Amino acid sequence: MDALEGSWETRGVNVIKLYGHNKDVDIVFGTITAPPPNIRVKVDNETLEIEKDDVVVLQYLTKHKRKIRITSNTASLSKEEATSIALDGSPYKHKHDIEVSNGSLTVTEAEIEYLDELKAGERVVLAEIEKGQKYVILDREVIY
Repeated sequence: MDALEGSWETRGVNVIKLYGHNKDVDIVFGTITAPPPNIRVKVDNETLEIEKDDVVVLQYLTKHKRKIRITSNTASLSKEEATSIALDGSPYKHKHDIEVSNGSLTVTEAEIEYLDELKAGERVVLAEIEKGQKYVILDREVIY
């Protein structure tokens, strides 16, 4: 069968089967047994835990910072009085002096910090490379 016969979907599947199949990579599931930085993972149906030297965690699953730009055509910011808690635990009142003109808001450069690191007990999807020589955590497992 010619890989370029049939619909575009069939052709795509045939090209992957012909050229893209990698016998050295399997998709497996596991459970985080120790969180970063000394991460450990128990792979389903395996007896040993994977230690941090044998696992790669994709950045979006780690605590990290990214630079962003925010642009909005509609903005609604309140100049109401707010109450916050100081580092010593005492409350203090303050107002935000933020002006919005023409209904738009642009923050040209800001930093956002992602705090949702992998935690012990979470289920993950992994790519097992070269029969367990290395593992890459691809994502959290979510079942509905």
